[in-house]
Amino acid sequence: MGSDSTNCLSRADVLVLHELVVESNVDTATGVTSPGDIEYVTERVREGHFGHVPESVHERAFQLLRLVVVNHPFVDGNKRTALMSVRVFYALNGLAFAYDRQIKEILKDLATDEESVEQETVLSYLREHTGPLEPDSRATIERWLPRIGDADGVPDDVGPEPPERDSNDRDPEQRSATRVTPDGDQPERPAGLSPEEARRYLLRLLGNQDLEEHEKIYEELAYE
Repeated sequence: MGSDSTNCLSRADVLVLHELVVESNVDTATGVTSPGDIEYVTERVREGHFGHVPESVHERAFQLLRLVVVNHPFVDGNKRTALMSVRVFYALNGLAFAYDRQIKEILKDLATDEESVEQETVLSYLREHTGPLEPDSRATIERWLPRIGDADGVPDDVGPEPPERDSNDRDPEQRSATRVTPDGDQPERPAGLSPEEARRYLLRLLGNQDLEEHEKIYEELAYE
């Protein structure tokens, strides 16, 4: 949990998502080059830096995206891990991140020329491509969060909302991103899980959905 009501990812959470990224592509090398950098990333997103705490869920998402890419804590799959982490971070806070192919350019620029990336430009992109989760998806996450430790539930106030848009204005890829499971089906929740196991299960559920919905983008990122 963040310093406010934001549900932030932990070091262990990012490692779970990276594991999923590695599993999804046979050519992705496994390994952590700098364990301390992962802790640094998650602490900075949660607590801020030199007294400056991110003021909105979108600012935290930007820092999460930027810091995983720039710090390069993994042998391989850093951009994909950053992207999946942001997608899951938004979902845990009641928002669907319906990104498109433009995200590839943002990730590439962060990886190769961070100084050229304007924070406000990326924040605008994040705001424009996020919206409330569909009710079924939100209900699924609400049922899980109380079981996974320090997270109490999806926050009611997740910062400035993007302008309302008709769901029909989104392309099929973006519309599908608002659901945790296809057609709003609710997954069976395995019984007897510890809080840590339940959290891992939820993270992998959300991460696998992202992989399924954006298979082409992840495949292209793997070979760039």
